[in-house]
Amino acid sequence: TTNARMALPCFDEPEFKAVFTLSIITRKNQTDICKTETWLNENNDDFVMTSFEPTPPMSTYLLAIVVGEYDYIEDFSSTAMENWGLVIFRETALLATEGISSTNILNRVAVVVAHEIAHTWFGNLVTMDWWTYLWLNEGFATWISYLCVDNIFPEYDIWSQFQINEISVAMNLDSLQSSHPIEIEIGAPSEADEIFDKISYAKGSSIISYLYEYIGDTVNHGIP
Repeated sequence: TTNARMALPCFDEPEFKAVFTLSIITRKNQTDICKTETWLNENNDDFVMTSFEPTPPMSTYLLAIVVGEYDYIEDFSSTAMENWGLVIFRETALLATEGISSTNILNRVAVVVAHEIAHTWFGNLVTMDWWTYLWLNEGFATWISYLCVDNIFPEYDIWSQFQINEISVAMNLDSLQSSHPIEIEIGAPSEADEIFDKISYAKGSSIISYLYEYIGDTVNHGIP
């Protein structure tokens, strides 16, 4: 959320967007990846400097650089991260084999992939001013992911999974004293990580689902 300030001088808040033009110096045996295409490589005996094309205007939390000697990282802690142009997935959230993987795994992979792609609009392009409104970012992306999967794979009966994985979970968690409102005031940036939880995701997407059902599909697609 707020680690860009550890790598470069910046206004490390989501409302401040900037264009990034990056150059990375790495050893020749390492691979480097950024969100944009490579436009220049300069070599010497041991190192290579890779320069990337400028990014679109984007928040600092979406900037990602990957450098390493390996094809994949074995201990990636998150399920996935919607870095603009460089989405990173945990292996179990991306890879599945139809006919071999269980229905639950196929459903989960489809929802996670759709969720991260949905962030291209909800989060990357249209961004919250501050972490207080994280639930809009994650709630919309979560709800849209089920809507997309339902359109692409209607045989998955994915809305039944939404009831189990999001609405029921949200209700159970919201009944606990440890629960919190979906919109919670964040003072310092260091507090933001605390609300990346199922209340923001599951309750947020449930509220958006209820609103969608109330206002109807006509409003969702716009009224002429």
